[in-house]
Amino acid sequence: MSTIHQMRVEFDAPEDRLLMSIISKDGKEFRMLLTRRFVRLLWPNLLKLAESTPEAAAQQSDAARKGIVRFQHEKALASSKFTDKYDKDKVVSQYFGDAPVLITEGRIKRIDNPKGPNQIAFMAKDGRPVTMALDDVLLHSMARLIRNAARKAGWDLDLGALAGDTTATKDGQPVSRVLN
Repeated sequence: MSTIHQMRVEFDAPEDRLLMSIISKDGKEFRMLLTRRFVRLLWPNLLKLAESTPEAAAQQSDAARKGIVRFQHEKALASSKFTDKYDKDKVVSQYFGDAPVLITEGRIKRIDNPKGPNQIAFMAKDGRPVTMALDDVLLHSMARLIRNAARKAGWDLDLGALAGDTTATKDGQPVSRVLN
């Protein structure tokens, strides 16, 4: 299992796919193409994982659970560096070779050990798996990157923001937030 050092998600217009590029801490680069259908199926599972933290899961009401997720999301995004340039100099090898591969399946698993990271596993069309450690900061960051790239692609998917993400938009305009 690889630990993520850096990731980016961009829209690849000629392929009509999202290109997810990940550099692991040991210098492997994973370049994966995500289809619109795959993203539509992956999204609810990312949200479910975000809502399954012990703090959120312990809440009785939906509003309280969403409040905890909102707080965790904002905290995670505040500690992420979205302005850093993708560091190709860290790449030692490319796991799939020169060309990105099409991802056809994904699995996400929350690890109940507080010191253990969650796992996300992608399965390439040719059967090769990629399993990565995904802590809560990376989970929220990945969700934001995927949502923003899908929006730029114009896929018209209902990828509602994790509660409180200020980058959420409706019809291209920022969604206003109500503070209690």
